[in-house]
Amino acid sequence: MSEQYQEFMYGSIYPVMRSAIYDFVEDLFDTHTHLLTVKGILPEDIEKQYDYKKSMALITDDLTASSQKESILGAALKYCPYNLAAYYRIIELGLESSELEHMANIAGLGKELQEIKSKIKEKQELDRKKRQEELAEQQRRTLQERKKQEIAQRKAYKQELEMKIDGLQKELSSLKGLFTGKRKRELEKEIAELQNQITYLGNDD
Repeated sequence: MSEQYQEFMYGSIYPVMRSAIYDFVEDLFDTHTHLLTVKGILPEDIEKQYDYKKSMALITDDLTASSQKESILGAALKYCPYNLAAYYRIIELGLESSELEHMANIAGLGKELQEIKSKIKEKQELDRKKRQEELAEQQRRTLQERKKQEIAQRKAYKQELEMKIDGLQKELSSLKGLFTGKRKRELEKEIAELQNQITYLGNDD
């Protein structure tokens, strides 16, 4: 199976198939609920109370910063207590409670709820590791950039010292006569000190 074919299947075909399966199950459930209502097995208003699409619509928005996320997610479960995506969002946002677990158990979703908890825990661990790796990479780049700056500064300073040495050497070579000995020694000493500084700075690598 080629990579392009896999991308086509996972990106185009599978999502449509998944949506079709959900629609089929929902329509089948609605039909079955309606039949039980007609037969008097379920109360007449049960069809109005249950709405999977409304339940899903309530959890599709980003509720992280919402001050009403608890009431919104509670309404999502009221519309459909079998909506696993609603349970997932509730636990993901840290709103888990004993009432939620009780509701899941009543709906026969106790096992599924535990699986959701495990998935979220695994995701959180992966996210934590990813953040650590990103932080480590950021620190590595920062140190690398700092090293480059230090090398550039050291190189510029060495060039400045070399220019000073060049100027002093030119002055030294131009000194003539009997009374220049003192100045020659001063220049030689200064040149030696500058050369020692260059040696101390080391290579530019």
